Amino acid sequence: ILEPILPRLQNLADHGSGNFSPPVYGSICNAAGTAFAVFGDQSGKPEWLGHSTAAFQSALYVYTRKDMPAQWAGTQNNLGNALMTLGARGEGEAAVIALNGAGKAYEAALE
Repeated sequence: ILEPILPRLQNLADHGSGNFSPPVYGSICNAAGTAFAVFGDQSGKPEWLGHSTAAFQSALYVYTRKDMPAQWAGTQNNLGNALMTLGARGEGEAAVIALNGAGKAYEAALE
């Protein structure tokens, strides 16, 4: 069900920052990141987990800890979830890097 809309969501997350207000753009990136993570996890296509982490990172440019702390913390948690899944599915150093990133994102969310 998600697969046909993923390229459109990716386009919005990658290029929509000038077309929407910052809070709306952050919401789009967060929703896109969630969709990418779900699809990547359920389909076994790890490249979508990578797209997910990028979308959450884009949301974090808008959702700052100072200005939007609840959204920032939620996005950090979402990023941690995506990195945890990516690390659990990966191998070697890439898996370790993803898992370390997940730990950092979860710690940031707790702040």
